[in-house]
Amino acid sequence: MPIMALPAAWFTMKRRGLATGIVSAGIGTGLFLSGIMLPPVISAFGRHGWRYAWFMLGIIVFVLAFVCFAFLRDNPKEKHLSVYGGEGQEGSAPSGPRITLFSAFKDIIVQPEIWKLGGVYFMYGFSYIIYLTFFVAYLTKEMQVPAVSAGRIFGVLGIFSIFCGVIYGWVSDVVGRRHGSMIAYFTLALSYLVLAFWKDYTGFYLSAAVFGIAAFSIPVIMAAAAGDAVGGRLAPAGLGFITLFFGIGQALGPVVGGYIKDSTGTFTYAFLLSMVVSLAGGAGSLVLKKSRSAFRHARQQPG
Repeated sequence: MPIMALPAAWFTMKRRGLATGIVSAGIGTGLFLSGIMLPPVISAFGRHGWRYAWFMLGIIVFVLAFVCFAFLRDNPKEKHLSVYGGEGQEGSAPSGPRITLFSAFKDIIVQPEIWKLGGVYFMYGFSYIIYLTFFVAYLTKEMQVPAVSAGRIFGVLGIFSIFCGVIYGWVSDVVGRRHGSMIAYFTLALSYLVLAFWKDYTGFYLSAAVFGIAAFSIPVIMAAAAGDAVGGRLAPAGLGFITLFFGIGQALGPVVGGYIKDSTGTFTYAFLLSMVVSLAGGAGSLVLKKSRSAFRHARQQPG
């Protein structure tokens, strides 16, 4: 998630959500392409197909690492770019003394809002990863859906997720981070519920589409909210800190989900657990700081 920190640091509060959402469109594009490219590779190499699929992904990521090194910069001034919000304003390019890891950590951990964001982010990491980890296995192993068809369904998820960050980033700019997060969590919970109970192709496609609509909305909103909480200068450090909570949830989710599947013989209860945790995340979003939306900010400007 390091790329998500750049727009949080570069842009002002009223544009931070939308900017972060635009960056997240790359995640959905990658999911869509993987759903199209990987199933034929897996089918072509039989029982070793998954191994070659991972080889392909590794090579692609290795090449893209050099692309990022060539084109990305920490500071937009290094590319002679201007930052929305203007020179010296909140959200503009970091300036001043260099921030050390210790000083950033010391400044961040005293912020109560950061801890609340971390708790809410944990709910996302735990719930979404169960869905993504077991989605294809559920379709192919439990529902007997052919691998190619499962890949197409996953591709639909990817298509819908391309613009989810842009939509929810803008929504969070307008209605505030906490209400945007709540809406996103409830949308994700609906996708888990549909997958658990609607066991045919219509339900599979519907669940994939609904999940895709909000798939990466929470990381977008959390990145923007972290920037709101600690300012553009400390935004990358703030996002890094709350991502620790996300990572813990993401590590626990598959373990718990896999145990539930082994114990019950079905993925259904694992998806229901994702739904419950996602609903808890939506409710927990309401404890976040009430931010002034870009819409209200614009109305309060003179002229």
